[in-house]
Amino acid sequence: MVFIALFAVIIAVCAWIYIPTLPIPYSMQNFGVFIAIGILGGRRAFFAIAVYLAIGAVGIPVFSGFTGGFGRLFGETGGFLLGFLAIALISWCITSFFKRGTASVFVSILIGQLVSYAIGVFWYWFFYAEGGSDASFSGILAMCVLPFLIPDIVKIFVATVISDRVKRILKI
Repeated sequence: MVFIALFAVIIAVCAWIYIPTLPIPYSMQNFGVFIAIGILGGRRAFFAIAVYLAIGAVGIPVFSGFTGGFGRLFGETGGFLLGFLAIALISWCITSFFKRGTASVFVSILIGQLVSYAIGVFWYWFFYAEGGSDASFSGILAMCVLPFLIPDIVKIFVATVISDRVKRILKI
């Protein structure tokens, strides 16, 4: 439970490291998620992410931009936040079938991140359609995913390498 609480806090601290861009800021929030999955594994990371999202949902400013609340969690970019749970679940499933080594953790997080993008994009698209906007799906994809692909792959790689070394030290 201590590790779950610790990593919920680490994700929050990482979320506060951000570059405000519209509509979605560049942040280290998902790096905290990747580190949690790499060190704790998908199952415990899932619970750390759930705690993090619950803390943010009640209004404590743990999301990027020092924000929080149900409006933020279930607003137009909330799909990307909820997608963090999908990353952990996918990693949990994949590493359950394969040895939990560096390569399987990297691949599982990468696949999870792609699913998280899909959740976030469809969620964002839904809000644009609800608001009467005629934004195209490809336009939203270009706005919400393409600028983040390379930085996120780098974050996944770095988080995997760091978590592998930390696991050896902590013997987790």
